[in-house]
Amino acid sequence: MKKTIDISDKTGEFEIILDKKGMELEIVGRFQTRGAEVKELNIRIVHRAPNTTANTTLNGVAWDASKLRLSGTIVIEKLAQQTQSFLRESILLLSPTAKAEAVPNLEILANDVKCSHAATISNISDEQVFYLMSRGISKQQAEELIVDGFLSFVVKSPA
Repeated sequence: MKKTIDISDKTGEFEIILDKKGMELEIVGRFQTRGAEVKELNIRIVHRAPNTTANTTLNGVAWDASKLRLSGTIVIEKLAQQTQSFLRESILLLSPTAKAEAVPNLEILANDVKCSHAATISNISDEQVFYLMSRGISKQQAEELIVDGFLSFVVKSPA
């Protein structure tokens, strides 16, 4: 049975340990920063038992002059053979003065695993905003719709 852990809008350091054979976790987090706010999340997913699975998706949006830093590390210990783990960190910048950092890491000590990570930082594309505005939606409403969709999007990891 897969369990979901939601760490949305939490900051600081977290360690999640998969220590039972066959354990499956989905870890999700959605973050927003506004004004001059600074948020930083450091998450560490540790696989200690064999046949464990973790899919981690962290999505963030930085507005105004805020700063957002998402850092995640997958650790697969030597006995955690046949483990699968995926970490995705995605951040949208909604202002030219907003700052973001996405730092995915892997520490793999086992040799029979499927493990990967991905990180993206980008702006909302002008084409997306234009498309919604051509349907009678204001620029602000268009950006808010895109952000809502981005933050509600949950990625399913590759099999």
